[in-house]
Amino acid sequence: MQTKKTNNLLILLCISLFWIGCKKDLPPNNTNEILFEAHDGNYYQIFKTNADGSNETQLTSSNIAYSSMPSWAPDGSKIFFISNKDESNGEIYSMNTDGSNVLRLTNNSRPERFPSLSADGTKILFEAIDNNYYQLFTINADGSNETQLTSSNIAYSSTPSWAPDGSKIFFISDKDESNGEIYSMNTDGSNVLRLTNNSRPERFPSLSADGTKILFEAIDNNYYQLFTINAGGSNETQLTNSNIAYSSTPSWAPDGSKIFFISNKDESNGEIYSMNTDGSNVLRLTNNSRVELFPSSK
Repeated sequence: MQTKKTNNLLILLCISLFWIGCKKDLPPNNTNEILFEAHDGNYYQIFKTNADGSNETQLTSSNIAYSSMPSWAPDGSKIFFISNKDESNGEIYSMNTDGSNVLRLTNNSRPERFPSLSADGTKILFEAIDNNYYQLFTINADGSNETQLTSSNIAYSSTPSWAPDGSKIFFISDKDESNGEIYSMNTDGSNVLRLTNNSRPERFPSLSADGTKILFEAIDNNYYQLFTINAGGSNETQLTNSNIAYSSTPSWAPDGSKIFFISNKDESNGEIYSMNTDGSNVLRLTNNSRVELFPSSK
């Protein structure tokens, strides 16, 4: 009898130790954060919240300059953004995720937009004015070695994004006499492929983590709405729909499980929402009186 009781205790102890070991391997809750820009009463500045919209933190502040278009480094260790501080036209900066250690990476006379770091951490992709049109460029992560990827005196290339593995770049252009279509190219600017052929303008294309879907926004019923297509351009699916409100500036969760975006639905000025990748389970994450833009999670 005593032996049986001892065996039972040993079994319970082993089960307890097993679950303790498993819990150590589980990721902690609420570790993801959402980065975005919002007007703080003076200028657009950069903020972050927890993935559920709680614990808002302002990362930049100024009564004479904006900080805008933020993006996470792929490993979540840095933030890249545009600012006209330092009396500039709009340069690329980096900072730590708590807003410290702000570094200016470019020094040009033109405005720059939408900086993002490559998967391997070596290159920053962005757009800048060239011959009166926005074109695409890369620099090294420290700001050196600028390389122009697109060029035209009659058409723009804009809103670029890296493929998650860093092998391709996706962007919008009105080349080929289009209104603004989705294109892909190699990271050196070669092998440019047109992926869509529509009569409407499209913006902000980005590839999913598994490389199968491109997320973007396009005009529908006079408002920007969210869509996906297959990576090759086929099988367009509309995710949001409204004749009174927009859904805009979408981004994938890093693991591809969610989409974050801005909408003025629910009679708001423009709040952060999340949804499943098929457009279901739409959740409002912020509730403010200001306009918010460019949400992205890590």
